[in-house]
Amino acid sequence: MKKVFINGSKALIEGSVYSGCRYYYGSPRAINRHILHYSSYRFPEVNGFFTQTESERSAIGMLIGSAISGARVLTSSTTDGIAAMEEGFPYLCGMEIPCVIANIMSGKMGFKNFEPTQSGYGQAVRGGTSGDYRFIVLAPSSVQDVYNLTIKAFELADKYKNPVMILMDSALAQNYQNTEINTELLSPENFKKKEWTLTGAENRDPNKYKLYHDADYKLKKFAEKFKDIDNEVILEEFMTEDAEHIYIAFGMVAEIVRENVIKQREKGIKAGLFRPITLSPFPKEKLLEISKRVDKITVVESNTGLMLYDVLNIVEDKKKVSFIGDTYLSSGFREISLELEKGLMV
Repeated sequence: MKKVFINGSKALIEGSVYSGCRYYYGSPRAINRHILHYSSYRFPEVNGFFTQTESERSAIGMLIGSAISGARVLTSSTTDGIAAMEEGFPYLCGMEIPCVIANIMSGKMGFKNFEPTQSGYGQAVRGGTSGDYRFIVLAPSSVQDVYNLTIKAFELADKYKNPVMILMDSALAQNYQNTEINTELLSPENFKKKEWTLTGAENRDPNKYKLYHDADYKLKKFAEKFKDIDNEVILEEFMTEDAEHIYIAFGMVAEIVRENVIKQREKGIKAGLFRPITLSPFPKEKLLEISKRVDKITVVESNTGLMLYDVLNIVEDKKKVSFIGDTYLSSGFREISLELEKGLMV
């Protein structure tokens, strides 16, 4: 292990390279250009391949081609660019092709303003296109988290033959922090052979893929797989053991809330942080359990309340739930911070 000073964009690439990913496809869009720039020389350094595509549709098509041959593959874009990729998402899930997709959340309404925001939650968790499919969605809150969860993403993608999305705050993609990374990389040659790949049918029967499934057993298989994925819940609880008031937050906002919780504890207020790391699957059972023993629940997110709907669907006593959001165009988390500070003055 070694300690380096990198931002979230570079941590994503370092985690991918360590995991044996040797293919990156992407199209330049605003903040995503940082990922492309670093990938353009980092992947060749490990005998990998970097391809700048003409569009996000091209990127997702090329990704499918490499991933279906058994390679670990990465693509990324901002939220508005991910929308352009979505035409390929049912193919990924329907053909059970593992890969990792990084979604850097764009500005309010998903447009091309890139102030800190969390507008991509609904797109990542509920999907933005046709098809009864689900992604696994991981939400890092620090640069170290980006690195660690990228490694986890590739493991989960291969385990379930399902795409995994890393949902990253735009501020986190640009923020530099001290990060520990592995110095010895995993070699793709040492991975367990994938029997389902299209690598030429020499000495074996050919594998076949199709998106349209006309057999009930296939759809039932998907349903069973999604049930298994529900067991992959990852969450963090901070000072929740005796908490009377819990805050629910994901991504970088969770770090803002954490500092506020510490300040509240110093004033004798029993506050705690509940941070879902897997947004899909969402930690429903644990949240339900905690909600029954606390007096107040506040959902904090840098949007108008996208995760709030999921929380309200889980918590039985909805009168306990309140919301702190970010509705100004260029607040940069300031509105959230100010609202949390008001609670300290009570």
